[in-house]
Amino acid sequence: MCHIKLIVLYYPDRARVIVSSANLSQLDWTRYDNTFFVQDFKPGAGGEFGVQLRKVYASFGLSTHPAVDMLAMYDLSSAARLVASWPLSPVAKGWQAMEECGLGRLSRVTREMGVGTCSIEAQGSSLAAYDKRWLDQFALVASGASSGALPLPRNEKRASWPDIRILFPTQRWVESESLDGISGGGCFFGRADGFEERGMRHLYAQPESKRGRLFIHAKCLLAHAVHAASEEPGGEAPRKRAKHSHSHDHSTDAYPSATGRPPAGWIYAGSANFTRAAWGTISGTPASPTLSVSNWELGVVVPFNAVLDGSPFDAVPYHRPITPYSATDTPWDVRTVNW
Repeated sequence: MCHIKLIVLYYPDRARVIVSSANLSQLDWTRYDNTFFVQDFKPGAGGEFGVQLRKVYASFGLSTHPAVDMLAMYDLSSAARLVASWPLSPVAKGWQAMEECGLGRLSRVTREMGVGTCSIEAQGSSLAAYDKRWLDQFALVASGASSGALPLPRNEKRASWPDIRILFPTQRWVESESLDGISGGGCFFGRADGFEERGMRHLYAQPESKRGRLFIHAKCLLAHAVHAASEEPGGEAPRKRAKHSHSHDHSTDAYPSATGRPPAGWIYAGSANFTRAAWGTISGTPASPTLSVSNWELGVVVPFNAVLDGSPFDAVPYHRPITPYSATDTPWDVRTVNW
């Protein structure tokens, strides 16, 4: 499935790239919360961002096309990293091939950052049938673990759950509290059956939009390094003015750092839900790893220290600290509605 939301606009003096979570529909642009990464690129040449963008076009079979050829006219450098997924058939074998897309690409980006062990908040509009091994591996990828640590042995039993929170609306919130009610939940796909049996209630939270009782269609990841005591992971920084956009220093490919230390975390914003179909599955053995991916997806990873205006925690569209599911909450399941 092609789930990418990408706009490239060419002006006489610049190219503008927009990576979004919004479909080209009235509902997404008027009623739902979505995220938008926007960067203008000046005339020039080169840039790692452009290399990755061309790979996305190539995955569509568009290696040569006027829209692709025009990219060569601009300096496509950015502190943000494009992270894309595309269907792999057959599977990618070995880390060199795996690092092109999906979890493999995210793994390379986080290793280059050197961010370290992270706590993760995953906001999306679709859920998967999660298992502990996939969550454990995602946590390692998000934390920049060495490629030699993956995949985890299938028989390995880890006592604790990874530090991941999955944000998805509850049945109760959709039916009783949301502004649009059950009609607004038609584009949100979770499953209530088997929820109790999987024993993952403690990982789930109800997202609350900063704009009121709106559905959040955004797909974003907030990864905060557990060693970064200088940042407060639980709440939001006070705002000097009402604002929902954030400035980033995107003029260079280098990861910025005023202190010489790795960033205290990173933010992903794009089209990828927190699912296997979107990010893929790492299998095989550490000596012979493989990656399978089903969807086309596109997003950006921005390190915390590239956020120049306000706190990086303000860049997510939901209030923090997040609200855990109650003892009776279940994920919204659109199949329960008798339309």
